[in-house]
Amino acid sequence: VLITPDGERVVVSYSSSPFNSSLALRVYSATNGAFLGSLQGHSQEVEELQCSEDSTGLLSWSRDNTLRLW
Repeated sequence: VLITPDGERVVVSYSSSPFNSSLALRVYSATNGAFLGSLQGHSQEVEELQCSEDSTGLLSWSRDNTLRLW
């Protein structure tokens, strides 16, 4: 789970299946909990999330040995 530095969004790892690890990231509003979108691209569990200081960029690292800049 990651809260963006501006406090506006919450990013969580998500899997649509109990048999898969966290394959997507879901973004929610930190103020009202509204679902804002999904980021998909990893084929294995997301291990780490980092956000830029200005809250405009997100970096994720996965067990599939990929980094994704969103």
